Amino acid sequence: MKINKQEAIKALLNKQVVCIETDTVPGLATLPTNQEALYKLKRRSKEKKIIFLIDDIKRIPDLNKDNQELLKNYWPGAVSFIIDNQGYRIPNCEDCLAVISACGGILAVSSANISGMDPILNYKEFEKYFPNINYLETTGKKSSVPSQIYILDKNNNNLERIR
Repeated sequence: MKINKQEAIKALLNKQVVCIETDTVPGLATLPTNQEALYKLKRRSKEKKIIFLIDDIKRIPDLNKDNQELLKNYWPGAVSFIIDNQGYRIPNCEDCLAVISACGGILAVSSANISGMDPILNYKEFEKYFPNINYLETTGKKSSVPSQIYILDKNNNNLERIR
């Protein structure tokens, strides 16, 4: 069922999973403490970490000024960074950022699909696979392409692209 921002925030704060359109592809979102629900829904291997969508670069622990400046060149936007074995991204989507901020500044988010399948790109397709999960449509541009992923070595500001 389609819901509005306030309904999405309420559901997320109640440890539910909500699908949120981002600036890339729709994502299944929940509080970081409820990540287990994403693994079950997506049938995802625990070996694959869930990326955190954040509202501010300061949410990343122990990030020095050089690293912060480097990431500011990419964010907000469609680039995810793996830092100390955890993925982060600041989406370029005002509605997403409002929901993330209202939920404490961090949401665990993974593309809205069953692991191994192509990303789901619209509500009609989403309903087929996840009929019991609410869906938040957002305003703004959507690329329909998953984010690029880089590993950031915090010690020397090196970036390695992995997708």
